[in-house]
Parts: sequence; structure tokens; C-alpha cells
Amino acid sequence: MIPTHDGETAVCVEIESPLGDLIVYGTIIPYQHAATRGTSYRSGGVDVTDKKGWELHYESIQRHEVDLVSLAERFPEHHLCFGGDCNQSRDGHVWPWGRQWYGTHHGRELLSNCLGRSGLSCVTDLDFTETGRLPSKSSVDHLCVSSGLVDQVIHVDVWQPDCVNNMPVSDHNGVYVDLRINPN
Repeated sequence: MIPTHDGETAVCVEIESPLGDLIVYGTIIPYQHAATRGTSYRSGGVDVTDKKGWELHYESIQRHEVDLVSLAERFPEHHLCFGGDCNQSRDGHVWPWGRQWYGTHHGRELLSNCLGRSGLSCVTDLDFTETGRLPSKSSVDHLCVSSGLVDQVIHVDVWQPDCVNNMPVSDHNGVYVDLRINPN
């Protein structure tokens, strides 16, 4: 385990793999109303229920950037993988109501800058709606890999959540990436 800025919403591990040594970072970036829903919401162990709209989302991305840049610098020989609920669609799909599914332009710009500064590429920013894989929404869950792994990506896909008693088990789709292992 590698410590992060907030062990409640961001976890990180070092893994030995056939692809080489990996740093895998998983997170949940707060959604628009995370701090305003009338229940206590914590970030870094601190109650942040007084935050407005997207404010916590933006602040969280900036904290993640510090973590990710530091990890890239601290482990330059490792591949970096980042994934989780980013609470923003990144596929560019414009819905009939005239905008993207979820998130703000500023939030997408912040996360794009974060990924760029960390040497990461988002490999799940595909339009799964156009391919029919997600007929009624864009994905807000994303997987990103360092430049050394981008050429190893052989398949990216999503799936709809299963239902139990006619209710979906999640309001999120699943997402995965298959990577090719090059024998050396």
C-alpha cells in the first residue's frame, strides 16, 4: 500500500505483474452535490458539507493531481494505472438536451490537465453510446494508463449493471481494459 491524500476515497498499491511493476491508484471523485445532500460528507477526514456544487469535485481533482504527479516522479520505472468513478463523462457525446451527460467543461479540463501532468492517457473516453454498448448514458467511470502501457491496450469495453428484483445493482456501468503482455 502507498499512502494517498485521502485514504477514504483514494487507494494506491504497488504490484508486480507480467507487464512490469505497476502503481495502481483507484478513487472516487465527488459528484456535483456530494457535499450538499444533507448528510455528512467527508474529504480527508474533514466534514465538507458546506461546499457548493462542483467545488468539492474540482478540489478533489487537484489533490489527486498532487498524488499522481508525485507517484510518477517517485516511481519512474513503474507503469501507472489510474481508475475509478471520476463523476464526469469524457466521450464528447452530446445528448438531445444539448450537452454532455455529466460533469462540467472546467472539471474535464482539470482532470485532463491532471492526467497529462502525470503522464496518463484516459483509454475509456470512447463514445459507448454510438456503439450501442451504453444506450442511455455516457460512462463516468474511467481507466487511465501511463504512456508505456497505451500500446498494450487491445480492448476497452463497458457493460450494463445486472438487475436484482428488477432494480439495477448500481447506477454505474462496468468498465474494463484488456492489456497485451509482450513476452521479453
